[in-house]
Amino acid sequence: MGYSKLLSMLTLRELSNPPAAVTSHPAITSDILKQLSLWQESGLSQWQCIEKLRLQTVPVGYTQHAWNGVSDIALETKTDCRRSIMAQLLFRHNILQLEQEGRNFRIYAYVPELDPISRLPFHERKDHNHVLKRIACHTRSGGPAGLHLECLEEAMKSPETCLTHTALTGLRKQDVGDAERIFSKSVVKFLCDNGYIQEAMQVH
Repeated sequence: MGYSKLLSMLTLRELSNPPAAVTSHPAITSDILKQLSLWQESGLSQWQCIEKLRLQTVPVGYTQHAWNGVSDIALETKTDCRRSIMAQLLFRHNILQLEQEGRNFRIYAYVPELDPISRLPFHERKDHNHVLKRIACHTRSGGPAGLHLECLEEAMKSPETCLTHTALTGLRKQDVGDAERIFSKSVVKFLCDNGYIQEAMQVH
């Protein structure tokens, strides 16, 4: 994305009420434009407003990373700073669009693709193995908030599931089959049948 377009998308129109950008973009919401307008009304320059917006795109406790990979973010150009802001805003906008389509990443860490012919969900082992193992490791370590590992221990002891002690404890951390056992249909069914609905949603 070129400098002129980036500049126009993060520049407010004069005498515009409500605030509007010279070039509109769905990723730049009205709340962002209102915030830029308030900062400018308080006496900040356009560049100072951009710098403050850049800080807000980074979660609290995290350090900004320069767009072009320079070691010191102070050496970053103004264009690259705007590119970094747009990359963050576009990512959030895309996630929001997917959520509106029913792909809720607040609940599900992985949403499979749909087969172009059958329209049924599918995944290819070669594409998700490394992600699956990381999710399994996170789950074994306590998982997302609200997940009680005791229910998985119960599932492991049940003859109705394929979950094993080795899979649950992660003795073979690189074993894809062990990771798949944690998220298997038999484990999800066991959790649902025994009243662990929230855990079943998290594992499914």
